[in-house]
Amino acid sequence: MDHVQRPPVDTGAVAAHLPATILGSTDVHGFLAEVASNAVQMLALGDEQVSCGITLVTKQRTALATSSDTRARHTDETQRKIGTGPCLAAAKSHEPVSITDTHAETRWRSYLDAVHGSGIRSIFSIPFGVDEDTIGALNLYSPKPNAFPEHFTTRAQRYAHQASVSLRLALLIADLTDRKQDIVDAIQSRTNITLALGILMAVHRCTQQRAFALLRQAGQGSDGSLRTAAAKIIADTQNPTAVSGSA
Repeated sequence: MDHVQRPPVDTGAVAAHLPATILGSTDVHGFLAEVASNAVQMLALGDEQVSCGITLVTKQRTALATSSDTRARHTDETQRKIGTGPCLAAAKSHEPVSITDTHAETRWRSYLDAVHGSGIRSIFSIPFGVDEDTIGALNLYSPKPNAFPEHFTTRAQRYAHQASVSLRLALLIADLTDRKQDIVDAIQSRTNITLALGILMAVHRCTQQRAFALLRQAGQGSDGSLRTAAAKIIADTQNPTAVSGSA
């Protein structure tokens, strides 16, 4: 098959563009969607249609996935449901996996038979080097057999490497954001507990120790959480009878 060769991907431009993509994305999923979209544009083979899907799996088995089109989404979703295939193999082995013709491939037949109707004939899966707690791969699909020549796979791996560097940054930012929210929640929880203790001390004219015992008692009556009990007591300040009933 004749391929129209495009100029090699400018890795410097890719490296400069992807961090900017992080800043323009609202979350990791949004960043991955941009990576998939950019891959289709940067790694196109002339007029041939290339689809891209990305799957990440964390240590807690939480999956993040995105795709450039319906075909890639269906193919990736099927693989995750079956639990085997080139994407997962690449992610776990940290080595690229190539299928030149899905009709002739003998590996992962249950998966390939399941996606036979999608028209996918060539697959190239590239592992993402993220961290020890996260594995993933960038998957490229074509409706033509033998669609990905060596110059294509070289460019694709270069792009995936640059994307994985930025992905680590995106995951770090997401983790820091989550931790910040946890700190905010913890401060709010402590503030509510302190306020609830003050309310109980005022209502029952008791010591802080006695108020804390009352708060624990109220917590046992709900879900066992001091935070939940404190929030309820604060909400009940408009109803003095309800506050008195916390004893």
